[in-house]
Amino acid sequence: MKSSFHGNPPPRILIVEDGLIMARDIERRLQSMGYGVVGLASSGEEAIKAVTRAKPDLVLMDVRLKGSIDGIQTAEKIHTLADVPIVYATAYSDDATLTRARQTEPFGFVLKPFEERELRTTIEMALYRHEMYRKMHVSEQRYRVIAELTTLYVYGLRVSPDGKVHFEWVSDGFARLTGVTPEALVSPDEYVQSQDAKTVKQRLQQWAAGKDTVTEYRLRLQSEDLRWVRDQARVVGNKDAKENIHIIGAVQDISLQKAAEVQAQEAERAQAECGREIAARMEEQAQHIVSLLECHSASVKTRPESWEGVVSHVRDVLDVHRSVYGEGSPGRCRVDHQVETLAAQIFKRLGPARVTYTVDAIPAEVESRLATGILLIVQELLTNSLRHSFPGSRKGHVHVVLSEEKGKHLVLQVVDDGVGLRKDVDIRKAKSAGFSLIRKLCGEIQASLEVERGSGLSVSVVIPT
Repeated sequence: MKSSFHGNPPPRILIVEDGLIMARDIERRLQSMGYGVVGLASSGEEAIKAVTRAKPDLVLMDVRLKGSIDGIQTAEKIHTLADVPIVYATAYSDDATLTRARQTEPFGFVLKPFEERELRTTIEMALYRHEMYRKMHVSEQRYRVIAELTTLYVYGLRVSPDGKVHFEWVSDGFARLTGVTPEALVSPDEYVQSQDAKTVKQRLQQWAAGKDTVTEYRLRLQSEDLRWVRDQARVVGNKDAKENIHIIGAVQDISLQKAAEVQAQEAERAQAECGREIAARMEEQAQHIVSLLECHSASVKTRPESWEGVVSHVRDVLDVHRSVYGEGSPGRCRVDHQVETLAAQIFKRLGPARVTYTVDAIPAEVESRLATGILLIVQELLTNSLRHSFPGSRKGHVHVVLSEEKGKHLVLQVVDDGVGLRKDVDIRKAKSAGFSLIRKLCGEIQASLEVERGSGLSVSVVIPT
């Protein structure tokens, strides 16, 4: 009965048998099954030469051979030369022979005399198992290459019931990093920086609970340098019969990332210090201006109301700068939060109970300089609205909106339902201090100004970001 090989070439078999009649009989049987026979060898020395020359797909090996080495010794030598499966064909089934044969990891046994069906089944199973092992080996090699390329090193370890950690294997990356070969590695803890040892040991409790871990710590190298690593470890399967916990981990070098974080923190601290210094100097200068105005105001017997207004205005400007730079950061800030806070402060200070307000602001982070300009514009628009749009006992509402236009511009709108502007007043040309300042502030941040008249007043400021 011939085997079907699904269009593939038939497997090529080397027969190692010291009896010529038996060898010819096996050859005939194999050929009748459809296998190819690449040679007959009667001794171990001949078999080794034939394997090197013919490169068979399988060796059918007799245990007892003529010559200085028997079949089992021959199989051991063949394993050092080629990855070829060996099936023992023997008339000896004593325990001593089988024990010696098993140590060479054969792919099958067939006892003489054998039936063709038995021989064929043994060969087919041997070829199948060898192909599976080959694929597993290729897969393992690919995994190791990927692991070496994507991580610093990978490892397997075992946690014994007494809580001790034992490395079972570690990839070559560990030796490249630490200079310590896997063979010389006793415990991973001996290479962990002492300050991080507690963090590393805490993983044991998580592993015992079946939880995976991600830990960052410093490894001490033989050069006495330190290297930051991120260690991702997974519990593999359940505890074994001896209650050991098995772990597989992958370690990445994050030293550059940590160094960048330190630099960013130092830059942030320097930036914050710069911001505090800017805020302090601005406040100092503003206080000088306020003091000068108050001194001049005191020297005038009849103090005009404009003096008080100027002093109040300077204080308002100072408050805006303090709100932006007071946290010590001259970089970026959430202007939407600042608008909400400023509106609340202005209405608390100037707004009568009969006038209400709402603020609708999208999240928006901008540079501090731009935030200052936006807040000063909000301050001027709200102050003007509260002072001029609701005279007498008139009730009303002010709506402040901060929105985005096509992802390129911020749009600030202050809308009230007050008395509005007289028809002869153009906010873009009016010479009053408030309108003049609004136009100047818009120019500084390159914003456009639009005014709509109706039942009240709507002012829109389009701010490029």
